Amino acid sequence: MVNQLTSRFRLIRLSPDALTVVSAPAALTQRWLIAVINVRHADVDCKLAEPHYIEKDPRRTPGGVEDHWVFDFENSLRIAFVFLRSYNQLRVVCDRNEPEKVRSILTVLGFRHDIEWSKPPLQLQ
Repeated sequence: MVNQLTSRFRLIRLSPDALTVVSAPAALTQRWLIAVINVRHADVDCKLAEPHYIEKDPRRTPGGVEDHWVFDFENSLRIAFVFLRSYNQLRVVCDRNEPEKVRSILTVLGFRHDIEWSKPPLQLQ
């Protein structure tokens, strides 16, 4: 699955500072919580490859270590994935309120089960 991901989508690698503060312009100018996926850490790594950034400072997380990925997809949609290891939870945050596009991308990536969709998507500050 990783080969499919890297060949179909352009990978964006951001500095740790941009990922720590997700609202930084380099990461996402707008942030919409589209979905939360209950998934094991090994399954996330298998689908998304190595995290672009790992936040280990407990003062910057809701508890525990977080893994971060940010991808720019062909349809000019930028998606940040934040995996909260303590909760086995992957948060899917997008720069636009387009849950149907995100749904199709998650399907391509292999995320099909245990997805809680935000209805409606929640705009984050």
